[in-house]
Amino acid sequence: VAPILYNRNLFLTYIAFIAILWHLWFFGFWAVSIASDASGGESFSRAALTAVFFAVAGILGFPAGGWLADYAKMKGWGRKGMLCSFMLVLGLLTLGFGFYLSNAGQSLLVIGVLFFVSSLFFNALQPMAHALAADLTAPAYLGAMFGMMNLVGEIGAVLSPAISGVLRDATGAWNAAVMLDAGIVLVGFVVLLFVRETEAAPAEEPSRVEAPS
Repeated sequence: VAPILYNRNLFLTYIAFIAILWHLWFFGFWAVSIASDASGGESFSRAALTAVFFAVAGILGFPAGGWLADYAKMKGWGRKGMLCSFMLVLGLLTLGFGFYLSNAGQSLLVIGVLFFVSSLFFNALQPMAHALAADLTAPAYLGAMFGMMNLVGEIGAVLSPAISGVLRDATGAWNAAVMLDAGIVLVGFVVLLFVRETEAAPAEEPSRVEAPS
């Protein structure tokens, strides 16, 4: 599995995937609580309904992101530019959400719109990241690569709910946790800038694979 362990571009993609799973598990785990606290203690049902916008956006975001990634590839633009653009927009939207909370914003309507729009970009960039990683990997190593990508990315999934919850308890609000999430997403964006998409992996087979008799 050396080709998926010592590949500079894949390694950077793995690191950026930490930010993606951090964001997923932060809002996936705490969205209802964020909506409830930010709205000044609105009923759980109304807060939960608002948080659903984060999940509903996936119905549009996932297929749209996959199509856009393929379209960019067919046009010769590559997938990296599209992915970086969506990561940047997601980071800026999350940062804007953090500023809204810091300024005592309490409108469930505004929170719901921010959840939905940011989730559109977030869900769209996930298939873009998967497709880019696949482009950088020789076909024979795709299984190992996706396993490693998820293994490294799970660092964000494991730490995000816990650290965010600790920040909420320590500060009494979600502002710091949202700002941290925005910062991690923007760091992921910067990491992706150093990926060299032009260094696509050759379609080679593992040396120890035996030919069928």
